[in-house]
Amino acid sequence: MPPANRQLRLQSRPKGLLAPGDLQLIESPVAELTDGQALAHVKFLSIDPTMRVWMAADTYLPAVAIGEVMRAFGFAEIVESCQPRLQKGRPRHGPYRTSGVRHPRRIRKALLPKNPKASVRF
Repeated sequence: MPPANRQLRLQSRPKGLLAPGDLQLIESPVAELTDGQALAHVKFLSIDPTMRVWMAADTYLPAVAIGEVMRAFGFAEIVESCQPRLQKGRPRHGPYRTSGVRHPRRIRKALLPKNPKASVRF
């Protein structure tokens, strides 16, 4: 089965606590890679208190627009690559959806701890 790109899109600005219908899960096929791109599969996504603020108002970043993918940071593994700097199997971090075709400017090498008890496993 081809990989799917799952995204949470902001459907309405929350009034009080986040409620059903404020976010919508959208699933779409992953685009074919072109030269200079890589496919990253997210292993861990952050859930941060500031995400609630991003849904409501402009802060140090503009508010997430209605219909836009909810922003988050995470750790991902490169699963396919047409970019020599992004080797298959390598961990990376950056802004992500569950899977996605990424340009190398948007992702960074993940510096994981050497202590195996404290390291993140992919």
